[in-house]
Amino acid sequence: MSSEVESQLYLNPRIETSIAERARSVFVRVVIDRGLQDRVGLLTSGTSGPSPRLVILTRAALRASATAVNARLGTNSQDVWGLCLPGFHVGGLAIRERVASVDGARVVELCPTGWEASEALRVMREARVTLLSLVPTQLHDLVALDAKAPQSLRWVLIGGDRLPTALASAARRLGWPILPSYGMTEAASTIAIARGPDDHDLVVLPHVEVRKTATGFLQLRSSALFEASYRLSDEQRLAPDEEGWFTAADLADILDVGSMGETVLRVRGRGEEAVKINAELVNLAALRELWRQVAAETLGRDVGLHSGQVPPSEMGWLSSSWLTWLPDARRGAEIILVLESPLSREMAERVLRVWNSRVLPFERVTRVMVMAKFPRSDLGKIQDARLRELLLEQLREF
Repeated sequence: MSSEVESQLYLNPRIETSIAERARSVFVRVVIDRGLQDRVGLLTSGTSGPSPRLVILTRAALRASATAVNARLGTNSQDVWGLCLPGFHVGGLAIRERVASVDGARVVELCPTGWEASEALRVMREARVTLLSLVPTQLHDLVALDAKAPQSLRWVLIGGDRLPTALASAARRLGWPILPSYGMTEAASTIAIARGPDDHDLVVLPHVEVRKTATGFLQLRSSALFEASYRLSDEQRLAPDEEGWFTAADLADILDVGSMGETVLRVRGRGEEAVKINAELVNLAALRELWRQVAAETLGRDVGLHSGQVPPSEMGWLSSSWLTWLPDARRGAEIILVLESPLSREMAERVLRVWNSRVLPFERVTRVMVMAKFPRSDLGKIQDARLRELLLEQLREF
């Protein structure tokens, strides 16, 4: 009797019909028609890709990732994983695989009908959840409730997007045992995890080898890597090279640290997030992190808090402001501040006065734009490329 498991495509039920049909068509041709078993298909668009990609993972890759993460977290038979990541996302699949790999461990769905912070917190406490995986948006919502972490929690993995320093500090003050992490769909989830709640260094898990190209892009080799991915718009195929290395879209620094032979990974942002202004290369990811720091310092000082502390009432504003860029005929590009609510403009002007006095001339913000709602991924990540498209459409209307 075969132990092989039928291959399966996981799709967001709310995805556009045309995209879903295209994904099914490609999955059938590259997996089902070839008789491939034990494969999983997931859609990913990265941070700002113009077209979703269908990523094909083996279940063995998911198991390799789960084994490494379980070992790092010390997962045991008494653990209860809280699940609030969707099943059509690699983060949700990874949690179920981690639980399946440890006899006795179990999973509890915190928000089966959709994310709602107060309800997730209630179930978390009731079920005595010990392990949790959140994206920064979800952590933000819990912190905005001024909610202390349940005593049962041992670790909270934070992934899916860059964790703002101010948010991390606020979460730690409330006792959330956060572990920043870095991963991607192409590596079946987690690649590197911080040593502890107060450590910013991300240590690469032992099942992953890392290096970088001459131009600074991260390369990976692992038993958890994907087989191939296909861009839905034109079916462009992407796969690890003949030696098993995959070149990611992220720029990174790699450091060998300590006698334990640890490898520390410092991700500097995606390559496409670098833009030239007046012939100077500007890294948008780094600039956004600085924006959050300046905003936290300014807003906290306004109400007498220590440096870097953000009033809970202002946490929502901080997540509804975003730095991006638009083309400029003279300078090549200009930095734009985008707000999700016109009511936040006065607050933005206070922060901008400090910002423009601290950054380099070509990094200053001279234009503020308002959008009713930011385009976001299923996990709440702002889709920067789409945002810029909408801003340009907005400008063309005037």
